[in-house]
Amino acid sequence: MVSMATLTNISSSPSNHGDKATRKAAHEAFVSGHGGCSLVEIWLHLTLPCLLLALTAQLRCCCHGNSRLLRLIGWLEAGLLCCSAVLQLTVLADHVTELVSAAAACLLLLLPFAQRNNFDFVVEPPQPRPLFKEFQALLLLQTSVAILAVDFPAMPRRLAKAESAGVGLMDVGAPAFAFASGLLAPAPTPFSMSRWRRSLVGACLPLALLGLARTLAVKASNYQEHVTEYGVHWNFFITLACLRAVWPALSGRPGLWSLVLAAGHCLLVLPFGGAEFLLASGDRHLLWPLVANKEGLMSLPPYCAIYCAGAAIGRRLRVGTESTAADANRLISWPLLLLAIVALPWALTVASVKLPPIVTEPSRLLFNAGFLITCLAACCQVLLMLTIGRLLCLGSIDRSCSPVLALIGRCSLAYFLLANLLTGAVNLTVDTVAISDKLVAMGILIVYLICLVGSLPLLSMVIGAWQQRGLAGSRSKAE
Repeated sequence: MVSMATLTNISSSPSNHGDKATRKAAHEAFVSGHGGCSLVEIWLHLTLPCLLLALTAQLRCCCHGNSRLLRLIGWLEAGLLCCSAVLQLTVLADHVTELVSAAAACLLLLLPFAQRNNFDFVVEPPQPRPLFKEFQALLLLQTSVAILAVDFPAMPRRLAKAESAGVGLMDVGAPAFAFASGLLAPAPTPFSMSRWRRSLVGACLPLALLGLARTLAVKASNYQEHVTEYGVHWNFFITLACLRAVWPALSGRPGLWSLVLAAGHCLLVLPFGGAEFLLASGDRHLLWPLVANKEGLMSLPPYCAIYCAGAAIGRRLRVGTESTAADANRLISWPLLLLAIVALPWALTVASVKLPPIVTEPSRLLFNAGFLITCLAACCQVLLMLTIGRLLCLGSIDRSCSPVLALIGRCSLAYFLLANLLTGAVNLTVDTVAISDKLVAMGILIVYLICLVGSLPLLSMVIGAWQQRGLAGSRSKAE
């Protein structure tokens, strides 16, 4: 692991400060070679925003019917989510336990007052799709902060992406996004080549073009790269395009395909040469582009497994809420579903301890069974926390909806793309590695997040107008 003193000397030396190549090398060394953090710390970081959402939802219950106070709570919620996302990764990263305890205490104190005003009690589970959109939007908000915060020394290196072994907080981001995409995956339809070709053009091609554009922009600007993350030319947009491409063939039995893909990767690919291939540090020009992008290519089966797991869980939750008395034999009550979501991460965690020959130390690079279990456990934990937060609002589900997360969910891809562009602009403008003052780093992150969240109304208007134009065009063609 590269020491902080070495990085500071490289990035701030007078002879090298203006050298773009040296600055790039220092930045790449700064974000590489880390060992991760504990699972407890990861779960604490993921729990904090869920508690804040539950807290502001209870405030809405207290102020039901007062539009002025509800607007004020909306602003308060946006501020809490944004500030906590910055603080828990920078100046208060070592005090996340205290933050979670304080948020939980405030929630417990407020709960009796909120329920006193909640007279229209309805025994009804939360609707799955809004819950899944909230999961995805919260993930995007946290990720948009982390992808820039990781470039500052203010963020502890244990939270950054781990290398060959261990799990950092940021390692959970991409698998969680695949899980969220699976939760929101379209309903299964009989496979046909014509429908698959339309899916390629409508869903996969835009993501593939974004991935290609990102690769070209990174190469043209000589931007820093973490090659052991996806490879030389690969990126997460290309991974998402591949997931969308294969989904129509896997949509019939997502739970079964998730098990098959995960078991095949962990029990067949990795033990029989796959691990050595990924860990080898030889010439990446050999057998190009296979070796050059080995991390991205080899991670496709486990990413598909996580995507299918999300789709299977999402489908089961929909069955539990959308089934009618006519198919009562299939109906799974919401408490049982909730219990399953509670039990799953704990069962997987116990398995990772009790079955060491199969479940080894988590490794993002290998995407082994330990890493798969950790990511699924984290996703289920967040989904559970959001579900509990909505169930605490015993009346209308609208009281628990977050305005800022609703905006992010409405323009999720545009928000994620803008976050990447702004992160690149900050890194090209400021030598982030050389900023050792935590308050300065926090100020830059807050301004960045204000610009990002402040653009949401405009993004939503543009996307809404574009969708209306598309609907009008399709109607005119139909006529």
